[in-house]
Parts: sequence; C-alpha cells; structure tokens
Amino acid sequence: MLTRILNDADSPLIEAFLRKHADGSMILRGNLILDGVEDQGGRWGGVYAGAFDERGELRAVAAHYWHSGNLFPQAESDAALAAAVQCVVAASGRPVRGLIGLRALVRRARAVLGLNEAPARYDEDEGLYALELSALREPALLADPELELRALRPSDAELHIAWYRDYDRGLGADDDDELQARLRDGFERALKSGERCLLTRAGVPSAITNFNARLPDLVQVGGVYTPPEARSRGHARAAVALSLRDARERGVRRAILFTGEDNLPAIKAYTALGFERIGDFAIVLLR
Repeated sequence: MLTRILNDADSPLIEAFLRKHADGSMILRGNLILDGVEDQGGRWGGVYAGAFDERGELRAVAAHYWHSGNLFPQAESDAALAAAVQCVVAASGRPVRGLIGLRALVRRARAVLGLNEAPARYDEDEGLYALELSALREPALLADPELELRALRPSDAELHIAWYRDYDRGLGADDDDELQARLRDGFERALKSGERCLLTRAGVPSAITNFNARLPDLVQVGGVYTPPEARSRGHARAAVALSLRDARERGVRRAILFTGEDNLPAIKAYTALGFERIGDFAIVLLR
C-alpha cells in the first residue's frame, strides 16, 4: 500500500471513493463540504490520509479532526485501513480522542493504533439505519394543529444548553466548565446553521432534532433529544418526521442515522417512521 496525506486537488478522487460507501461515510463527506481536505484550522477540518493499491486506486480514507480529536475511517480492506490510519495519526501529531464509523473499521483501527486497552468514557455498538424518504411513514401526531417544528431562536439558549448537557452526559462527558463552554458554542453554531430544530406543542418545547451531515440528496439525523417529562408521547418521532418531510420537499431522497443497539425506545421510534437497519456502527470516545 502507498499512503500519503491528501490535499484539495484530491477532492474529486475522495468524493468518488466515499460515494461508493455513502451510507457509512456521511460525517466524512459532510465535513469535507464544510471545511475541505486541507487542514486550515476550521472547526470541521482535519488531516486526511489515503491508501492506494499497486494500480494507484484509492482503497481507504482516514480523517483525524483537529477540534474533536476523533478519527473517522473508511476502507475496502484491512491492509488499506491500517495503512491510512497509521499515516493520518502520524501526520496529525495529535492524540486520538475517539473513533467513529462502521463497526468493523472502528474495531480494526483501534487495534492497529494500540488503543484496545485505552479507557473509554463511551463505547457503544450502534445500528446503522436508512430510509428512502418516499417511504417515510408520518405519525398520526402530525395532525395535531398545536404541533410545530421551528428553527432555533436566540431565546432558546438556556433550554438548548440544559437539554444537550443531559444528552452529552449520557455520552460520558464530564459535567464541567469545558462542557458548558462547548454547549454555548454549539448553540451559536446551531443558530447560524439552521440544521437544528425545536418541536413545540401549544408553544411548549418538547423535542429537538438535527441533521449532523447534509448532502444534496442525503441527510444524516442526529442529536435527537426529548426531555424526561415529555418522553413516551411520540414527540421525538414527530420532530424527526417533520424534519425529514421538509428535507424531502427540498429534494433530499434518503436519510441515514445510527443509534445504540440497546436504545429500544429510539429503535422503535425510527422503525415506525420506516427506517430499516442496514449495518453495524460504533462510537468509541476515549478518556
């Protein structure tokens, strides 16, 4: 395997490779749209490495992002994966704080980097789900005239921070000043992007949903949260359905998401909307 750091001139090559593995590459592709291939210090930027076979064909891409420290792999063989992962971590010079992606690739990358025994604050096997939006099953709750999905407003700041504080603590985050600062920054970014929407019923906030990656024809659902007092009423399901209906009207054809294998309420909600499991995913966040 020939490995090298990728640059902006490689963008068409990278996109063609990742498009072949679209369902498991949404975060990679979304971040490339936001901040490009070469690391310019943007929030979604990082270092990208590629592994090429003897014919010069790209067989693996690995990205190590500067802000989160997370590593995202996509590969067509174990040899290509190992080569790309080792190359990108050596080039970034930064510690790996997490690994996210298709489960087999995450496990292989973790082993290659010698991180199997590294303590994790979150280590979750997830199911990868997909839905053709033409087959979206809209819940009956959408007929409620008091239900509204709207963009975030500046006045939603404290609610947003409180909800995602609970959300991130569920992912093993420490409840400290760093988390609070990150949540405030996240709210400002969500406010500008418009990708995060709040569901209200009779004006009372009851759920939140987000697209954490967006392409012209494909979106990835993430960051779905319902506060404890509003759970088991179908609010999260309604929020996701409304956001997907809006995306479909704008030309998006397919949606992807991943959720924990033990998160039975979420699985029930998503499959009720028509999502079907298509693979295995994993999130490992290291201490």
